[in-house]
Amino acid sequence: MEKYKIPQNCKIVGGPKLNDEVEAMLTPLELKKDNFLLELQTLIGKGLVAIEKVLSNLIEKKRGETQEGENEPDADLVGLAEAGQIICLAHNTLSKHRQFQLSGHFNDKIKKLVAAQTIDLFLFGQDFGDKWKNAKALQTTARELQAAEPSTSKNSLGQASKKRWKTSMSKGKINQTRKFSNPRNNQFKTDRDSYRKEKRKRILEETAPNVENPYPGCSDLIQMSLERKTIQERGTIEIMVAAQSQNTLKQYNSTYSKWWDFCKGNIETILQPGVNEVLSFLKQQFDRGLQHSTLNVHRSALNLICDAGKSELVDRFMKGVFKLRPNFPRYEEIWDPDSVLKYIISLHPLNKLSLEDLTVRLVVLIALCSAQRVQTLSKIKISNIKVHSEGIEIIFTDILKTSGPKKPQPVMKFPFFKDSPELCVASNIIEYIDRTKLIRGTEDLLILTIKKPHHPATSQTIRRWIRRGLDRGDIDIKYKAHSTRHAATSAAFRAGTSIECIRQAAAWSEKTQTFNKFYNKPLRSEEFFVNYIKRVG
Repeated sequence: MEKYKIPQNCKIVGGPKLNDEVEAMLTPLELKKDNFLLELQTLIGKGLVAIEKVLSNLIEKKRGETQEGENEPDADLVGLAEAGQIICLAHNTLSKHRQFQLSGHFNDKIKKLVAAQTIDLFLFGQDFGDKWKNAKALQTTARELQAAEPSTSKNSLGQASKKRWKTSMSKGKINQTRKFSNPRNNQFKTDRDSYRKEKRKRILEETAPNVENPYPGCSDLIQMSLERKTIQERGTIEIMVAAQSQNTLKQYNSTYSKWWDFCKGNIETILQPGVNEVLSFLKQQFDRGLQHSTLNVHRSALNLICDAGKSELVDRFMKGVFKLRPNFPRYEEIWDPDSVLKYIISLHPLNKLSLEDLTVRLVVLIALCSAQRVQTLSKIKISNIKVHSEGIEIIFTDILKTSGPKKPQPVMKFPFFKDSPELCVASNIIEYIDRTKLIRGTEDLLILTIKKPHHPATSQTIRRWIRRGLDRGDIDIKYKAHSTRHAATSAAFRAGTSIECIRQAAAWSEKTQTFNKFYNKPLRSEEFFVNYIKRVG
Protein backbone atom coordinates (compact mmCIF):
# COMPACT_ATOMS: atom_id res chain seq x y z
CA MET A 1 0.00 0.00 0.00
CA GLU A 2 2.94 2.36 0.61
CA LYS A 3 3.69 2.70 -3.12
CA TYR A 4 0.24 4.18 -3.75
CA LYS A 5 0.72 7.57 -2.09
CA ILE A 6 -1.89 10.31 -2.16
CA PRO A 7 -0.71 12.93 -4.73
CA GLN A 8 0.17 16.40 -3.46
CA ASN A 9 -2.16 18.11 -5.93
CA CYS A 10 -5.18 16.04 -4.83
CA LYS A 11 -4.98 15.69 -1.03
CA ILE A 12 -8.76 15.39 -0.75
CA VAL A 13 -8.53 11.85 -2.17
CA GLY A 14 -7.08 10.81 1.20
CA GLY A 15 -10.29 11.94 2.94
CA PRO A 16 -11.23 15.34 4.39
CA LYS A 17 -9.79 16.07 7.83
CA LEU A 18 -11.92 16.92 10.82
CA ASN A 19 -12.06 20.65 11.65
CA ASP A 20 -10.33 21.55 14.92
CA GLU A 21 -13.43 23.39 16.19
CA VAL A 22 -15.56 20.25 15.73
CA GLU A 23 -12.89 17.91 17.09
CA ALA A 24 -12.82 19.86 20.37
CA MET A 25 -16.52 19.06 20.96
CA LEU A 26 -16.25 15.29 20.51
CA THR A 27 -15.68 12.53 23.05
CA PRO A 28 -12.76 10.10 22.57
CA LEU A 29 -15.20 7.41 21.43
CA GLU A 30 -16.71 9.69 18.78
CA LEU A 31 -13.24 10.69 17.59
CA LYS A 32 -12.30 7.03 17.31
CA LYS A 33 -15.38 6.33 15.15
CA ASP A 34 -14.62 9.28 12.84
CA ASN A 35 -10.94 8.31 12.57
CA PHE A 36 -12.01 4.81 11.49
CA LEU A 37 -14.10 6.27 8.66
CA LEU A 38 -11.22 8.61 7.70
CA GLU A 39 -8.80 5.66 7.51
CA LEU A 40 -11.36 3.84 5.35
CA GLN A 41 -11.49 6.87 3.03
CA THR A 42 -7.69 6.91 2.87
CA LEU A 43 -7.69 3.27 1.73
CA ILE A 44 -10.33 4.08 -0.89
CA GLY A 45 -8.19 7.01 -2.03
CA LYS A 46 -5.16 4.75 -2.45
CA GLY A 47 -7.38 2.41 -4.47
CA LEU A 48 -8.25 5.33 -6.75
CA VAL A 49 -4.53 6.12 -7.16
CA ALA A 50 -3.91 2.49 -8.17
CA ILE A 51 -6.74 2.60 -10.72
CA GLU A 52 -5.46 5.92 -12.08
CA LYS A 53 -2.00 4.46 -12.70
CA VAL A 54 -3.38 1.42 -14.53
CA LEU A 55 -5.80 3.59 -16.50
CA SER A 56 -3.04 6.01 -17.55
CA ASN A 57 -0.79 3.16 -18.69
CA LEU A 58 -3.58 1.56 -20.72
CA ILE A 59 -4.48 4.88 -22.36
CA GLU A 60 -0.85 5.46 -23.39
CA LYS A 61 -0.60 1.92 -24.72
CA LYS A 62 -3.87 2.24 -26.60
CA ARG A 63 -2.80 5.59 -28.06
CA GLY A 64 0.33 4.01 -29.47
CA GLU A 65 -1.55 1.09 -31.04
CA THR A 66 -4.49 3.08 -32.47
CA GLN A 67 -4.23 3.90 -36.12
CA GLU A 68 -5.62 7.00 -37.83
CA GLY A 69 -9.40 6.97 -38.20
CA GLU A 70 -9.99 4.55 -35.30
CA ASN A 71 -11.97 6.38 -32.64
CA GLU A 72 -13.81 3.40 -31.11
CA PRO A 73 -13.55 3.58 -27.28
CA ASP A 74 -12.05 0.51 -25.66
CA ALA A 75 -14.64 -1.34 -23.56
CA ASP A 76 -12.06 -2.26 -20.89
CA LEU A 77 -10.95 1.36 -20.53
CA VAL A 78 -14.54 2.56 -20.25
CA GLY A 79 -15.31 -0.10 -17.62
CA LEU A 80 -12.22 0.81 -15.59
CA ALA A 81 -13.08 4.52 -15.73
CA GLU A 82 -16.65 3.82 -14.59
CA ALA A 83 -15.30 1.70 -11.72
CA GLY A 84 -13.25 4.74 -10.64
CA GLN A 85 -16.39 6.89 -10.75
CA ILE A 86 -18.26 4.43 -8.54
CA ILE A 87 -15.40 4.40 -6.02
CA CYS A 88 -15.36 8.23 -6.04
CA LEU A 89 -19.09 8.20 -5.29
CA ALA A 90 -18.50 5.83 -2.34
CA HIS A 91 -15.71 8.13 -1.09
CA ASN A 92 -18.01 11.17 -1.22
CA THR A 93 -20.84 9.24 0.46
CA LEU A 94 -18.54 8.43 3.37
CA SER A 95 -17.75 12.16 3.77
CA LYS A 96 -21.44 13.00 3.88
CA HIS A 97 -22.05 10.18 6.37
CA ARG A 98 -19.31 11.58 8.62
CA GLN A 99 -20.99 14.99 8.46
CA PHE A 100 -24.38 13.43 9.32
CA GLN A 101 -22.92 11.57 12.32
CA LEU A 102 -21.53 14.80 13.78
CA SER A 103 -24.47 17.07 12.94
CA GLY A 104 -26.20 16.23 16.23
CA HIS A 105 -23.61 18.35 18.09
CA PHE A 106 -24.72 21.57 16.37
CA ASN A 107 -27.68 23.76 17.17
CA ASP A 108 -30.26 24.56 14.49
CA LYS A 109 -28.58 27.80 13.38
CA ILE A 110 -25.16 26.17 12.97
CA LYS A 111 -26.77 23.23 11.12
CA LYS A 112 -27.90 25.69 8.44
CA LEU A 113 -24.31 26.93 8.17
CA VAL A 114 -23.01 23.34 7.94
CA ALA A 115 -25.51 22.51 5.17
CA ALA A 116 -24.12 25.37 3.05
CA GLN A 117 -20.46 24.35 3.55
CA THR A 118 -18.52 22.63 0.76
CA ILE A 119 -16.34 19.64 1.61
CA ASP A 120 -12.71 20.30 0.71
CA LEU A 121 -9.52 19.34 2.58
CA PHE A 122 -11.60 19.71 5.75
CA LEU A 123 -14.88 17.93 6.44
CA PHE A 124 -16.79 21.16 7.03
CA GLY A 125 -14.67 23.39 4.76
CA GLN A 126 -11.47 25.30 5.52
CA ASP A 127 -13.33 28.49 6.39
CA PHE A 128 -15.83 26.84 8.74
CA GLY A 129 -14.21 28.28 11.88
CA ASP A 130 -14.29 31.85 10.58
CA LYS A 131 -17.89 31.55 9.38
CA TRP A 132 -18.87 30.03 12.73
CA LYS A 133 -17.35 32.99 14.60
CA ASN A 134 -19.04 35.46 12.26
CA ALA A 135 -22.41 33.75 12.79
CA LYS A 136 -21.97 33.89 16.57
CA ALA A 137 -20.94 37.57 16.41
CA LEU A 138 -24.02 38.30 14.28
CA GLN A 139 -26.28 36.56 16.82
CA THR A 140 -24.72 38.54 19.67
CA THR A 141 -25.21 41.82 17.81
CA ALA A 142 -28.82 40.91 17.03
CA ARG A 143 -29.52 40.17 20.72
CA GLU A 144 -28.01 43.49 21.77
CA LEU A 145 -30.15 45.39 19.27
CA GLN A 146 -33.33 43.52 20.16
CA ALA A 147 -35.57 45.07 22.83
CA ALA A 148 -35.53 43.14 26.12
CA GLU A 149 -38.73 41.28 27.07
CA PRO A 150 -39.72 40.00 30.51
CA SER A 151 -38.88 36.33 30.89
CA THR A 152 -41.33 33.73 32.20
CA SER A 153 -38.82 30.87 32.24
CA LYS A 154 -38.44 28.84 35.41
CA ASN A 155 -34.69 29.07 35.03
CA SER A 156 -34.59 32.85 34.65
CA LEU A 157 -33.23 33.13 38.21
CA GLY A 158 -30.07 31.34 37.04
CA GLN A 159 -29.26 33.86 34.27
CA ALA A 160 -27.23 36.71 35.77
CA SER A 161 -26.93 38.45 32.41
CA LYS A 162 -30.67 39.35 32.26
CA LYS A 163 -31.38 43.04 32.77
CA ARG A 164 -34.44 42.31 34.87
CA TRP A 165 -34.83 39.63 37.48
CA LYS A 166 -36.70 38.98 40.69
CA THR A 167 -35.20 38.11 44.02
CA SER A 168 -36.60 36.67 47.18
CA MET A 169 -35.49 36.74 50.77
CA SER A 170 -38.14 34.39 52.22
CA LYS A 171 -39.37 30.94 51.10
CA GLY A 172 -38.07 31.43 47.55
CA LYS A 173 -40.99 33.70 46.48
CA ILE A 174 -40.88 37.05 44.73
CA ASN A 175 -41.00 40.09 47.02
CA GLN A 176 -38.86 42.65 45.27
CA THR A 177 -38.09 43.61 41.65
CA ARG A 178 -34.83 45.20 40.54
CA LYS A 179 -34.02 46.79 37.22
CA PHE A 180 -30.52 47.51 36.00
CA SER A 181 -30.34 49.76 33.00
CA ASN A 182 -26.57 50.17 32.65
CA PRO A 183 -24.39 47.02 33.06
CA ARG A 184 -21.25 49.12 33.23
CA ASN A 185 -22.42 51.00 36.29
CA ASN A 186 -20.62 50.19 39.55
CA GLN A 187 -23.98 49.94 41.32
CA PHE A 188 -24.97 47.20 38.88
CA LYS A 189 -21.89 45.14 39.82
CA THR A 190 -22.58 45.57 43.54
CA ASP A 191 -26.24 44.53 43.19
CA ARG A 192 -25.32 41.63 40.91
CA ASP A 193 -22.82 40.24 43.42
CA SER A 194 -25.40 40.68 46.18
CA TYR A 195 -27.99 38.85 44.11
CA ARG A 196 -25.64 35.95 43.41
CA LYS A 197 -24.79 35.62 47.10
CA GLU A 198 -28.47 35.64 48.03
CA LYS A 199 -29.20 33.04 45.36
CA ARG A 200 -26.45 30.70 46.61
CA LYS A 201 -27.69 31.16 50.18
CA ARG A 202 -31.24 30.34 49.14
CA ILE A 203 -30.15 27.22 47.24
CA LEU A 204 -28.12 26.06 50.23
CA GLU A 205 -31.20 26.43 52.42
CA GLU A 206 -33.44 24.49 50.05
CA THR A 207 -32.00 21.01 50.59
CA ALA A 208 -35.17 18.93 50.34
CA PRO A 209 -34.37 15.78 48.27
CA ASN A 210 -37.40 16.20 46.00
CA VAL A 211 -36.66 19.82 45.04
CA GLU A 212 -34.49 20.16 41.91
CA ASN A 213 -32.76 23.55 41.68
CA PRO A 214 -31.32 24.98 38.45
CA TYR A 215 -27.59 24.51 37.91
CA PRO A 216 -25.96 27.80 39.05
CA GLY A 217 -22.76 27.52 36.99
CA CYS A 218 -19.20 26.33 37.60
CA SER A 219 -17.82 29.35 39.50
CA ASP A 220 -20.91 29.70 41.70
CA LEU A 221 -20.81 26.01 42.61
CA ILE A 222 -17.15 26.25 43.65
CA GLN A 223 -17.97 29.34 45.73
CA MET A 224 -20.85 27.47 47.40
CA SER A 225 -18.47 24.64 48.34
CA LEU A 226 -16.01 27.14 49.86
CA GLU A 227 -18.80 28.81 51.83
CA ARG A 228 -19.68 25.38 53.19
CA LYS A 229 -16.12 25.24 54.53
CA THR A 230 -16.85 28.32 56.71
CA ILE A 231 -15.07 30.74 54.37
CA GLN A 232 -17.39 33.76 54.40
CA GLU A 233 -15.35 36.71 53.10
CA ARG A 234 -16.29 37.43 49.51
CA GLY A 235 -12.85 38.66 48.42
CA THR A 236 -11.13 35.56 49.83
CA ILE A 237 -13.48 33.24 47.92
CA GLU A 238 -12.93 35.11 44.63
CA ILE A 239 -9.17 34.83 45.02
CA MET A 240 -9.43 31.07 45.68
CA VAL A 241 -11.65 30.56 42.61
CA ALA A 242 -9.12 32.52 40.52
CA ALA A 243 -6.58 29.78 41.26
CA GLN A 244 -8.26 27.73 38.51
CA SER A 245 -7.52 28.72 34.92
CA GLN A 246 -10.33 29.50 32.51
CA ASN A 247 -9.63 26.34 30.51
CA THR A 248 -9.83 24.26 33.69
CA LEU A 249 -13.15 25.88 34.63
CA LYS A 250 -14.50 25.07 31.16
CA GLN A 251 -13.56 21.41 31.63
CA TYR A 252 -14.96 21.29 35.15
CA ASN A 253 -18.20 22.99 34.07
CA SER A 254 -19.13 19.90 32.06
CA THR A 255 -18.48 17.68 35.09
CA TYR A 256 -20.46 19.86 37.50
CA SER A 257 -23.41 20.09 35.13
CA LYS A 258 -23.56 16.28 34.88
CA TRP A 259 -22.99 15.92 38.64
CA TRP A 260 -25.82 18.40 39.37
CA ASP A 261 -28.23 16.42 37.17
CA PHE A 262 -27.09 13.14 38.73
CA CYS A 263 -27.82 14.46 42.24
CA LYS A 264 -31.10 16.07 41.02
CA GLY A 265 -30.10 19.44 42.48
CA ASN A 266 -29.84 18.14 46.06
CA ILE A 267 -27.18 20.43 47.57
CA GLU A 268 -26.37 18.11 50.47
CA THR A 269 -25.49 15.29 48.06
CA ILE A 270 -23.69 17.62 45.64
CA LEU A 271 -21.36 19.20 48.19
CA GLN A 272 -21.13 16.38 50.76
CA PRO A 273 -21.56 13.11 48.84
CA GLY A 274 -20.67 9.67 50.09
CA VAL A 275 -18.20 7.41 48.32
CA ASN A 276 -21.09 5.35 46.91
CA GLU A 277 -22.59 8.40 45.17
CA VAL A 278 -19.25 9.29 43.58
CA LEU A 279 -18.68 5.71 42.41
CA SER A 280 -22.21 5.51 40.98
CA PHE A 281 -21.65 8.75 39.08
CA LEU A 282 -18.31 7.58 37.65
CA LYS A 283 -19.86 4.21 36.74
CA GLN A 284 -22.66 6.02 34.89
CA GLN A 285 -20.14 8.01 32.86
CA PHE A 286 -18.09 4.84 32.24
CA ASP A 287 -21.19 3.13 30.81
CA ARG A 288 -21.55 6.03 28.39
CA GLY A 289 -18.21 5.10 26.83
CA LEU A 290 -15.87 7.62 28.50
CA GLN A 291 -12.16 6.81 28.65
CA HIS A 292 -9.86 6.78 31.68
CA SER A 293 -8.48 10.29 31.01
CA THR A 294 -11.97 11.86 30.83
CA LEU A 295 -13.13 10.07 33.98
CA ASN A 296 -10.00 11.31 35.71
CA VAL A 297 -11.00 14.90 34.85
CA HIS A 298 -14.44 14.25 36.40
CA ARG A 299 -12.76 12.91 39.52
CA SER A 300 -10.43 15.91 39.80
CA ALA A 301 -13.39 18.28 39.45
CA LEU A 302 -15.29 16.50 42.25
CA ASN A 303 -12.19 16.60 44.47
CA LEU A 304 -12.30 20.39 44.25
CA ILE A 305 -15.77 20.64 45.87
CA CYS A 306 -15.86 17.52 48.08
CA ASP A 307 -13.57 14.92 49.67
CA ALA A 308 -15.33 11.69 48.67
CA GLY A 309 -13.37 11.45 45.40
CA LYS A 310 -10.10 11.09 47.33
CA SER A 311 -11.16 7.73 48.80
CA GLU A 312 -9.06 4.58 48.37
CA LEU A 313 -12.12 2.88 46.84
CA VAL A 314 -12.25 5.53 44.09
CA ASP A 315 -8.52 4.92 43.45
CA ARG A 316 -9.23 1.23 42.97
CA PHE A 317 -12.15 2.01 40.66
CA MET A 318 -9.94 4.20 38.47
CA LYS A 319 -7.29 1.45 38.27
CA GLY A 320 -10.02 -0.91 37.10
CA VAL A 321 -11.09 1.58 34.43
CA PHE A 322 -7.51 1.73 33.13
CA LYS A 323 -7.32 -2.08 32.93
CA LEU A 324 -10.63 -2.28 31.04
CA ARG A 325 -9.97 0.73 28.80
CA PRO A 326 -6.21 1.31 28.65
CA ASN A 327 -5.12 4.85 27.85
CA PHE A 328 -1.64 4.72 26.34
CA PRO A 329 0.48 7.59 24.97
CA ARG A 330 -0.76 8.94 21.63
CA TYR A 331 2.55 8.37 19.85
CA GLU A 332 4.96 5.44 20.12
CA GLU A 333 7.17 6.90 17.39
CA ILE A 334 7.58 10.37 15.94
CA TRP A 335 8.11 11.92 12.52
CA ASP A 336 11.40 13.26 11.20
CA PRO A 337 11.42 17.08 10.86
CA ASP A 338 13.62 16.74 7.76
CA SER A 339 10.69 16.46 5.30
CA VAL A 340 8.94 19.49 6.81
CA LEU A 341 12.15 21.53 6.72
CA LYS A 342 12.53 20.69 3.01
CA TYR A 343 9.08 22.18 2.45
CA ILE A 344 10.08 25.25 4.51
CA ILE A 345 13.24 25.69 2.41
CA SER A 346 11.11 25.63 -0.76
CA LEU A 347 9.22 28.71 0.54
CA HIS A 348 12.01 31.17 -0.18
CA PRO A 349 12.68 34.05 -0.78
CA LEU A 350 10.27 35.48 1.77
CA ASN A 351 9.33 38.65 -0.12
CA LYS A 352 7.73 36.59 -2.91
CA LEU A 353 5.46 34.54 -0.62
CA SER A 354 1.74 35.13 -0.13
CA LEU A 355 0.55 36.10 3.35
CA GLU A 356 -0.83 32.60 3.87
CA ASP A 357 2.43 30.83 2.95
CA LEU A 358 4.45 33.32 5.01
CA THR A 359 2.18 32.74 8.04
CA VAL A 360 2.22 28.93 7.76
CA ARG A 361 6.01 29.04 7.37
CA LEU A 362 6.31 31.30 10.43
CA VAL A 363 4.21 29.20 12.85
CA VAL A 364 5.78 25.88 11.74
CA LEU A 365 9.32 27.25 12.08
CA ILE A 366 8.65 28.80 15.51
CA ALA A 367 7.01 25.57 16.72
CA LEU A 368 9.96 23.44 15.57
CA CYS A 369 12.68 25.84 16.70
CA SER A 370 11.22 26.65 20.13
CA ALA A 371 9.48 23.34 21.12
CA GLN A 372 6.77 25.46 22.74
CA ARG A 373 3.02 24.86 22.96
CA VAL A 374 0.66 26.48 20.47
CA GLN A 375 -0.82 28.55 23.31
CA THR A 376 2.62 30.14 23.83
CA LEU A 377 2.84 31.06 20.15
CA SER A 378 -0.55 32.81 20.36
CA LYS A 379 0.76 35.01 23.23
CA ILE A 380 3.78 36.46 21.38
CA LYS A 381 3.63 40.27 21.46
CA ILE A 382 5.58 42.65 19.24
CA SER A 383 6.35 44.82 22.27
CA ASN A 384 8.11 41.82 23.86
CA ILE A 385 10.33 41.12 20.83
CA LYS A 386 13.88 42.46 21.20
CA VAL A 387 16.07 42.58 18.07
CA HIS A 388 19.83 42.43 18.58
CA SER A 389 22.73 42.19 16.18
CA GLU A 390 23.01 38.45 16.88
CA GLY A 391 19.31 37.61 16.63
CA ILE A 392 15.89 37.96 18.26
CA GLU A 393 14.79 37.41 21.85
CA ILE A 394 11.11 37.03 22.84
CA ILE A 395 9.89 37.25 26.44
CA PHE A 396 6.39 36.58 27.80
CA THR A 397 4.42 38.68 30.26
CA ASP A 398 1.11 36.75 30.11
CA ILE A 399 0.13 33.77 32.24
CA LEU A 400 0.90 30.56 30.32
CA LYS A 401 0.16 26.91 30.96
CA THR A 402 3.67 26.45 32.36
CA SER A 403 3.57 29.59 34.52
CA GLY A 404 3.82 29.15 38.29
CA PRO A 405 5.16 30.70 41.51
CA LYS A 406 8.96 30.98 41.52
CA LYS A 407 9.02 29.49 38.01
CA PRO A 408 10.70 31.55 35.27
CA GLN A 409 8.74 32.43 32.17
CA PRO A 410 9.95 30.86 28.90
CA VAL A 411 12.25 32.91 26.66
CA MET A 412 12.57 32.29 22.92
CA LYS A 413 15.98 33.04 21.39
CA PHE A 414 16.45 32.85 17.61
CA PRO A 415 19.90 33.75 16.19
CA PHE A 416 20.32 34.99 12.61
CA PHE A 417 21.29 32.06 10.32
CA LYS A 418 23.50 33.95 7.88
CA ASP A 419 24.77 30.71 6.31
CA SER A 420 21.21 29.22 6.06
CA PRO A 421 18.83 32.17 5.50
CA GLU A 422 16.05 29.87 4.24
CA LEU A 423 15.79 28.36 7.77
CA CYS A 424 16.25 31.59 9.74
CA VAL A 425 13.37 32.12 12.17
CA ALA A 426 14.50 35.63 13.10
CA SER A 427 14.37 36.81 9.46
CA ASN A 428 10.92 35.22 9.06
CA ILE A 429 9.60 37.14 12.10
CA ILE A 430 10.99 40.47 10.88
CA GLU A 431 9.53 39.94 7.38
CA TYR A 432 6.16 38.99 8.88
CA ILE A 433 6.03 42.13 11.05
CA ASP A 434 6.82 44.31 8.01
CA ARG A 435 4.25 42.51 5.84
CA THR A 436 1.43 42.87 8.39
CA LYS A 437 2.19 46.48 9.36
CA LEU A 438 -0.64 47.95 7.25
CA ILE A 439 -3.32 45.49 8.43
CA ARG A 440 -2.21 45.37 12.06
CA GLY A 441 -3.24 48.81 13.28
CA THR A 442 -2.58 49.03 17.03
CA GLU A 443 -2.72 45.25 17.62
CA ASP A 444 0.27 44.08 19.70
CA LEU A 445 -0.12 40.31 19.35
CA LEU A 446 2.21 39.05 16.61
CA ILE A 447 0.21 36.40 14.74
CA LEU A 448 -2.89 37.63 12.88
CA THR A 449 -5.56 35.83 10.87
CA ILE A 450 -5.04 35.59 7.12
CA LYS A 451 -8.51 36.67 6.00
CA LYS A 452 -10.40 39.89 6.69
CA PRO A 453 -11.24 41.16 9.22
CA HIS A 454 -7.68 40.64 10.49
CA HIS A 455 -7.51 39.97 14.23
CA PRO A 456 -5.24 37.97 16.61
CA ALA A 457 -5.20 34.28 15.70
CA THR A 458 -6.49 31.89 18.33
CA SER A 459 -4.69 28.73 19.42
CA GLN A 460 -7.14 26.64 17.36
CA THR A 461 -6.36 28.63 14.19
CA ILE A 462 -2.60 28.33 14.72
CA ARG A 463 -2.99 24.57 15.25
CA ARG A 464 -4.80 24.35 11.91
CA TRP A 465 -1.99 26.27 10.17
CA ILE A 466 0.69 24.02 11.69
CA ARG A 467 -1.22 20.94 10.62
CA ARG A 468 -1.44 22.43 7.10
CA GLY A 469 2.35 22.81 7.08
CA LEU A 470 2.77 19.20 8.22
CA ASP A 471 0.46 18.06 5.42
CA ARG A 472 2.60 19.84 2.85
CA GLY A 473 5.64 18.16 4.38
CA ASP A 474 4.05 14.69 3.88
CA ILE A 475 3.57 14.01 7.61
CA ASP A 476 0.98 11.36 8.50
CA ILE A 477 -2.43 12.77 9.36
CA LYS A 478 -2.45 10.97 12.75
CA TYR A 479 0.07 13.51 14.09
CA LYS A 480 -1.53 16.63 15.57
CA ALA A 481 -0.05 20.12 15.72
CA HIS A 482 1.25 19.48 19.26
CA SER A 483 3.47 16.69 17.85
CA THR A 484 5.94 19.39 16.74
CA ARG A 485 6.93 19.51 20.42
CA HIS A 486 7.76 15.78 20.35
CA ALA A 487 9.52 15.97 16.98
CA ALA A 488 11.62 19.03 17.88
CA THR A 489 12.84 17.83 21.29
CA SER A 490 13.52 14.27 20.03
CA ALA A 491 15.45 15.55 17.00
CA ALA A 492 17.47 17.93 19.20
CA PHE A 493 18.37 15.06 21.55
CA ARG A 494 19.45 12.86 18.62
CA ALA A 495 21.59 15.74 17.33
CA GLY A 496 23.47 15.84 20.64
CA THR A 497 21.73 18.76 22.36
CA SER A 498 21.98 18.50 26.15
CA ILE A 499 18.95 17.61 28.26
CA GLU A 500 19.39 20.87 30.19
CA CYS A 501 19.16 22.92 26.99
CA ILE A 502 16.07 20.97 25.83
CA ARG A 503 14.45 21.38 29.25
CA GLN A 504 14.94 25.15 29.25
CA ALA A 505 13.66 25.55 25.68
CA ALA A 506 10.51 23.51 26.36
CA ALA A 507 9.93 25.20 29.76
CA TRP A 508 10.13 22.00 31.80
CA SER A 509 11.11 22.09 35.47
CA GLU A 510 14.58 21.07 36.63
CA LYS A 511 13.66 17.66 38.09
CA THR A 512 10.92 16.74 35.64
CA GLN A 513 10.96 13.44 33.74
CA THR A 514 8.42 14.68 31.18
CA PHE A 515 10.87 14.51 28.26
CA ASN A 516 11.98 10.95 28.97
CA LYS A 517 8.45 9.70 29.66
CA PHE A 518 6.40 11.37 26.95
CA TYR A 519 8.45 13.31 24.39
CA ASN A 520 11.64 11.38 23.61
CA LYS A 521 10.33 9.19 20.79
CA PRO A 522 12.28 7.17 18.19
CA LEU A 523 11.86 7.76 14.46
CA ARG A 524 9.64 5.42 12.50
CA SER A 525 11.76 2.51 11.29
CA GLU A 526 11.12 0.06 8.45
CA GLU A 527 13.39 -2.50 10.09
CA PHE A 528 11.70 -5.47 11.80
CA PHE A 529 13.11 -7.34 14.78
CA VAL A 530 12.36 -10.73 13.21
CA ASN A 531 14.79 -10.04 10.33
CA TYR A 532 17.73 -11.04 12.53
CA ILE A 533 16.73 -14.70 12.01
CA LYS A 534 17.69 -14.53 8.32
CA ARG A 535 21.11 -13.07 9.18
CA VAL A 536 21.75 -15.67 11.90
CA GLY A 537 20.51 -18.54 9.72
